[in-house]
Amino acid sequence: MNLFELNEKEYLKKKEDLWRSLREEGVVLWHPNDGWVKRESKIPISVTPSYPLKIKDPEVGDKIALGFPESEELFVCKVTEVKILGPISGLLNYELEVLETRSLSQ
Repeated sequence: MNLFELNEKEYLKKKEDLWRSLREEGVVLWHPNDGWVKRESKIPISVTPSYPLKIKDPEVGDKIALGFPESEELFVCKVTEVKILGPISGLLNYELEVLETRSLSQ
């Protein structure tokens, strides 16, 4: 086994372990904290998920997590409003309230 394969396996295990932990805490959707996230002063205020890990489409009051396994921080947020961005695209936008910011750095 070469180093690249080992690193990939470690990354996937870290991602799976984090997703399992988030689900146990009631998080129903996990999305990278990337260009699909709108922020004010680096704090997420909404997200339009394009490639999330999810259990279901979130509703008002549900929890969403934003961040990568390799990120320095992860935001756990509560959905405060759900908007349909357009009848053709079907994209949903979730307005958020940050409940917790976690450090993921080792």
